[in-house]
Amino acid sequence: MTDAKAVRRYNAGVERALGLWDATNEWADYIAFLSRLVKALQASPPGAEVPFKPTLAKYLALCLKPSLPSGVHQKALEVYSLVFTLLGTERLSQDLPVWLPGVSHTLTFATLTTRPLFLALYDDHLLHLSSRALRPALRAIILSLLPGIEEENSEDFDRTLSTINRVRQGFAEDGTEEFFWQSLFLASITSTSKRPGALVYLTRELPSLGSAASQSSDGAEHSGRQGETLHEAIRAVTTPEPGLLIRCFATGLQDEQPLVQRGFLDLLVSHLPLDAPVLQTLVSPNDLDILVAAAMSVVLRRDMSLNRRLWSWFLGKEDKREGSTDVVPQSTVEPTAPTQLKLHPKAPRHDYFATFGLDSVIRSLDKMLRSEALSPIERARPFRIMLSLMDRWVIGKLPVEALFVPAMQDLQRYQATAPSQSSFDEVYRSANVFFDAIEPQLITSQLFRLLVQGDLELLEFILANFNLQEEEMTTIHLPMLCLAISEILLREEHSELLGRDAAQPLRIAKLLEVLLSLLPPHTASNALQPSGNMEQAGWLSRLNGLYEHSSYVKKAIFETIPPAIAAEILLRNIALIILECLSHPNDHELLGPLTNSFTKAMARTSNFRLLRELRFGDRLHHLLKASSEGPRSKYESIKTVARIVDTLQAFDPSEETLTQTHLLQLIPELLSQLWKLLLPSTPQFHVDAVEQIWNLRMLSHELLLVDSKIAELMCEDDTSAARLEDRIARFSTLWAHTRFPEVTIELFSSVRGIQEDELPWATLRQPVLAIIDGVDASQANDRRRLWLNNLPSIGPIFRIIYAESTHSVDGQISLLGLHRLRKVVTLAKQSAAQRNEFFGQASFSDMMLDICTEHISLGHSEKEIFTTTLSILCLILEEVELRGDHNLIRLLMQLLSQVVPDSPSQEEILDVLQIIFSKPNIGSPPGNLIQVLISGISSKGIDSTIDKWVTLLCNTIPLYSTQTLFANMLRLTACFCDRVKDYFALMRRLYDRPEAAAQINGAKPIPAAKHPERSITNLLAGLEYVLARAHTHLVDQVSGADEASLNGAEKTQLRSMANNRLTVILCMQDTIRLCGQIWVWRISKRTLNSAPDGKSFAYISSRLRTRTRRILEHLADAEPQECLETLMGMWVDATRRDSGQDVTLNLMQSLDGARPKFMMPATFNAVYNRTNPAALDQSQKSSLSVDVSALELMAFLIAYTSALEDDLLEEIWTDCTAFLREVLANPMPHRQILLKLLEFVAVLCQKMENTNFGEVLKMRRELSDLCARLFTAIFTIRPAGLDSTSQAIPESGSAKAVTDTRPRSPLEAGGAIQVLCEALPIISNALGDQDRLTVTLSGIATHVIGPALRSKQFPQTVSINLLQLVLLLAKSQPNNKTWRKDVSEAMNDNKFFQSPPALAEAGWLPVLKQLWLTDKSLMPELVSRLNPPTTAGIMFGVGASAARTEADRKTQLNLRRIALLLLAADVDAFVPDLIQIIRRVEELLTATSSSSPSSSTRGDIYLVLRAITLTFTQTHLVSIWPIVDVELRDLFISMQQTGEPTYTSFSQLQGAKLLDLLLLLKPEEFQLHEWLFVTDTVDAVYPPQDFQSTAISDQIVSKGSHDIELPTVSEAEARKPWLCTDMTRTTEDPQTLLRPFFRQLSIHAFEDTYSLQPADLEACRKDLLADLFLD
Repeated sequence: MTDAKAVRRYNAGVERALGLWDATNEWADYIAFLSRLVKALQASPPGAEVPFKPTLAKYLALCLKPSLPSGVHQKALEVYSLVFTLLGTERLSQDLPVWLPGVSHTLTFATLTTRPLFLALYDDHLLHLSSRALRPALRAIILSLLPGIEEENSEDFDRTLSTINRVRQGFAEDGTEEFFWQSLFLASITSTSKRPGALVYLTRELPSLGSAASQSSDGAEHSGRQGETLHEAIRAVTTPEPGLLIRCFATGLQDEQPLVQRGFLDLLVSHLPLDAPVLQTLVSPNDLDILVAAAMSVVLRRDMSLNRRLWSWFLGKEDKREGSTDVVPQSTVEPTAPTQLKLHPKAPRHDYFATFGLDSVIRSLDKMLRSEALSPIERARPFRIMLSLMDRWVIGKLPVEALFVPAMQDLQRYQATAPSQSSFDEVYRSANVFFDAIEPQLITSQLFRLLVQGDLELLEFILANFNLQEEEMTTIHLPMLCLAISEILLREEHSELLGRDAAQPLRIAKLLEVLLSLLPPHTASNALQPSGNMEQAGWLSRLNGLYEHSSYVKKAIFETIPPAIAAEILLRNIALIILECLSHPNDHELLGPLTNSFTKAMARTSNFRLLRELRFGDRLHHLLKASSEGPRSKYESIKTVARIVDTLQAFDPSEETLTQTHLLQLIPELLSQLWKLLLPSTPQFHVDAVEQIWNLRMLSHELLLVDSKIAELMCEDDTSAARLEDRIARFSTLWAHTRFPEVTIELFSSVRGIQEDELPWATLRQPVLAIIDGVDASQANDRRRLWLNNLPSIGPIFRIIYAESTHSVDGQISLLGLHRLRKVVTLAKQSAAQRNEFFGQASFSDMMLDICTEHISLGHSEKEIFTTTLSILCLILEEVELRGDHNLIRLLMQLLSQVVPDSPSQEEILDVLQIIFSKPNIGSPPGNLIQVLISGISSKGIDSTIDKWVTLLCNTIPLYSTQTLFANMLRLTACFCDRVKDYFALMRRLYDRPEAAAQINGAKPIPAAKHPERSITNLLAGLEYVLARAHTHLVDQVSGADEASLNGAEKTQLRSMANNRLTVILCMQDTIRLCGQIWVWRISKRTLNSAPDGKSFAYISSRLRTRTRRILEHLADAEPQECLETLMGMWVDATRRDSGQDVTLNLMQSLDGARPKFMMPATFNAVYNRTNPAALDQSQKSSLSVDVSALELMAFLIAYTSALEDDLLEEIWTDCTAFLREVLANPMPHRQILLKLLEFVAVLCQKMENTNFGEVLKMRRELSDLCARLFTAIFTIRPAGLDSTSQAIPESGSAKAVTDTRPRSPLEAGGAIQVLCEALPIISNALGDQDRLTVTLSGIATHVIGPALRSKQFPQTVSINLLQLVLLLAKSQPNNKTWRKDVSEAMNDNKFFQSPPALAEAGWLPVLKQLWLTDKSLMPELVSRLNPPTTAGIMFGVGASAARTEADRKTQLNLRRIALLLLAADVDAFVPDLIQIIRRVEELLTATSSSSPSSSTRGDIYLVLRAITLTFTQTHLVSIWPIVDVELRDLFISMQQTGEPTYTSFSQLQGAKLLDLLLLLKPEEFQLHEWLFVTDTVDAVYPPQDFQSTAISDQIVSKGSHDIELPTVSEAEARKPWLCTDMTRTTEDPQTLLRPFFRQLSIHAFEDTYSLQPADLEACRKDLLADLFLD
């Protein structure tokens, strides 16, 4: 009884002493508390238990906070010593988890006077415990002692080292020394701050693990003893997991402190050489790669002392240079060779690295290259490491040789996946330096490998991005590579290599061209070394083998094939390839790059003997003559041969390779082939073909081959109409694209013979004379006459005829010359342009008069009459006037519809009708004639005569009445537009799709057209004429009408006029759209490399653009408002399709009638027509026939204004400000466009910022006033889109909605929030005046932000755009009370945490951070709302439960607000508030199920603790770990019990997630507590026999019928908390997650450590955020 009373008295005394804890504020209070506690404990009866252990341990741990003075620490350690004495060894072993965590961190901050007390605590108590008792806590014990040996000169170093050795000795005596080493390695791996101490211990105590053979040279007996010792040492440090040793070194080598890195490198060299049995046989290749990768990473520091140590480790020797190493002498352990391990003899220094380290280096670097990291720093790491390794070529050569291709492939992949161009540029810079450091020989060998493998894409990437123009590379290696490429293209079995991709040969040919362009020109003398009988084939395999196996490639190349001979063989190979391609039409696409390569190869040699041996000229002629493929392939062949002839003539002046005989064969044949391509149906070849013809003439000028061949082709015996037409058409093309000098009177007066033969007409003289002799001016279908009539200038023709006629004394020749001159004059009269040229002032008519006078004076005057049936009819019709209803006309109309379309008969009928209706008094034509003409023009069977149909229609249009014209306007416009589209489509196909490719792909052949260019031009001219005629009638009708005095009949007439006007406008709109399509052709056409039709396309597209632009200009002059509105409509249509908007703006900017000074008023009028038409004059109103809304017009206005040059703002300023003033004077009709108007004003403001003009200050004031008035109008009228609360925001905060950064379409109306987000940053500068800015921002906060944040539907009314707008206001006016009040109220709303987590992350966090920056009292205010739990005054019954629930809800929300604010601010932002937060958290942790607030708030407290862990650095969290320790232990212990109401399932889940986060992040001080919750040693995965874990998680053993499988991550991924998954927020029964979680937690935590992967902090933050917003 007495003992029981004494125990109760003792317990009461201790309880009273513990009660004084709440009064501890100053350090003296702590001393008093500890002194009272000592007295109470000293009163312990014999054998009594220490009472209140958890509370006592917690308070003692808090007395060891670093912030307290050392006196408090010493007193606390005295209490610990007293408690340990009272407990005794056995009970201390049992209660070690209670007491050790609180005291274990003391050495990290202990003073010199405190350390002896701490070490005495270990020496006198803890080390007397058995190794079995210390085993679970061994890692924590080692971590607690390591700070004491960091400084080897400290007073307590030896004692601390002795203590650690006693710990090790204790385990060694029990035969478990390996467990000590494994725990030491784990401590070094996980604790950065304790690693220096671990390094010191390892340096002193780690046994040397090198090969015994390398350590002893004594007798076999001594060697055997060394091997046994080595075997024991290896077993001690590698059992059961050798990977921990590797990871210990790997983390040390990657430490941030250079001294730590240097120390571990020294350890590597002295204790763990590369040939050590541990590395070569025990550890896995992956572990060796980890060590090697970590060792290589030290080169990134660019520290030569570190690098020398690394070279010593890689090469198996010590660098003797000064300062190369600070290796500590090896351990006294002298191992001997064991028989169980495979030992390596000491390898020679040059083979050592290749034997033991090369494979691992290659694997490690290859893993880095395949990591696919997006960070440029990580992506550049392998390039930087390989660059440093090349400082020692014996180390760097082999890895670079093996990894060059993977490195280039990685860079190529990163180019496509890099987050930004700057990221790629950063990696590229490292790769470029790496590339430049590699020997040219090695680079070339890798290029050979890529070539053989067919990886052309990578080859092209290397050539495009890296410099290969180093002298050795361009003079020796690249020529060999070119030779190899030519072998690939040449050899017959290339189909096996190239058959994988049809485009492969073309890519190889282009690659050869690129490489040859890098080579320098030939500089050697002509007397080159003869090639003799050297083999001319098979160089690919020989060169490839030479680069793969030879160490001295440069010397071997000169011995195998001198560069001069290589150049000859290369030229021969290219010539053979060209000959092969010429014989196969499918390979003609190779000819372009091959011809370029041939030219470059010719420039590099002066010995063409091999070409002569090939009989190159003869074979070219044979292939050219035998070709019979399609026009495009034929053109490629012709162009290739012509270029080769030109090249040979230029580089072989001796003409031995291509003799004159060859020229006599080739040039006429080339000209014949080119002649065939000059038909109008192949316009894509015209310009280039004509250039080739004149180039050939320059080559063979003295031989006159071109002159004679053209004359021969034009004077063929076949005189059939078809052949004649072809000849004239071809000659017309040749003439059209030939550049003639200007023919003036002065030219005729100059002395003949001055380079006359150099002028173009010298070559074309005979063909022109033949045409003139054969032309019959009276024949309408004479193609020669038509060609002559269509010439823009008759001058060159006249010059030729004049020269022939005036320098001859023979009578017959003179007569012939006069006949020719007569024809020229007759032809000149038939063309208006030629008439003016011939008969105008200072023209040729005076010269003709002189010639005629001279001949008359000589008596040579003769007469000659021309008669034909058709001319007789025409002469009659010229004199006779027919009425429109004559029978002949009806007959001709009837025949016109009955004869074969497009036949000569139809053409003649059209000519006759044309003459008939060209008379001034013909009268009205038959009513159905216009229908016949429309049908004819619309008929697709009409082609060659389409010009005559159009001409006839245009000449008959004036003869019809106005009503007839308007009645047929739509059909007329449609028929013209349809035929223009047909011909335009044909032109597109001719220029866009190669004929051969189209036929191969099975497409329909391109329909033929005689003269598509002329036809489309004439159709456009006819369309323009019809529109102009109709508009003239329209103007005549409108003029003179007085609306006020109209009667009923006149009003009917007025409506008819309005209908007519609408008809004309609709026709104009169709024409504008058609012209727009034609105009943009050149811009939209896809550009093809080496396309043969490039110049021809430029020619035709330029002509069509000019023609359509002229039509558009005329239409804009006629109906400016309607025309410009149509252009606006075209832009809107393009924007709806999301293609071609910029092209349409480009079209507008090219038109004079659409200049800004015309475009802006037209746009404003178009907007007014759709918002407030009553405000416009009648002349400003449009027909509204363009389907665009006012919003779409505003979108166009914004885009158009944005596209204008900033300097044009002055030109449009007056119109813009006038428009804004008119709208703001009466904004109500324009309410739908007010928000778009805000965007428009933003564009003006931006341009105002970019330029200066006029009175800047005045204009800024004007713009500022307009901005203020616009905001006032918006806030007053509240247009649609301003009220964000009325807009449904479905899933606005979902991850997809928040992260969707796609730009909105310009045509979308857009809400006020989005518009303000885009416009406000620009407009705020224009507002200028601070008062105006304040009023505007306050208005936005009041009318836009406030209603959304205060809405009853909150938070559904909040979007990411709204929060971005709030943030914008917060940064613009941080002291504005309106937004601060709204945001504060929103955060304090009970529904705030119903917001989606994605919205919170992207929107709320930045806003809350800005709120905190302006109001630093925010956190203290939130903390003050946390009331401590109380049981006083609580009622019973329903009311008590409701009050407790309400208190819980308020506390939970405030806790979540605190956690959210912690996440929103920067790290350590709330250090001043941390103590108060911890104090309130500690108070809330005392809550019970019956207190108010109750223990239901535990889960939210854990959320705050997770936020604290993520947002504070470790130094500020020392005092929190005792609290977390006790709380988590109580939580997990309660989970093993039943009927415990303190912790809800939510609290249990959040507690597990808190532990999960701590185990992942491993805060330094928490590692001393980690063993309480999980098995933190190697026992987690290698448990000993009969192992019983003391960790709490391992003791939570429960089974369920259904467990959820937790997700896993791969070894290479960043580590995330195991419970970082949405399943924790969706599961209905958390136990299904927690059971497998606790069951495998120790193993999972060990695997996280073992993986060496960093923690994914962003994932931790997102998971916490998702838990906070889980309602």
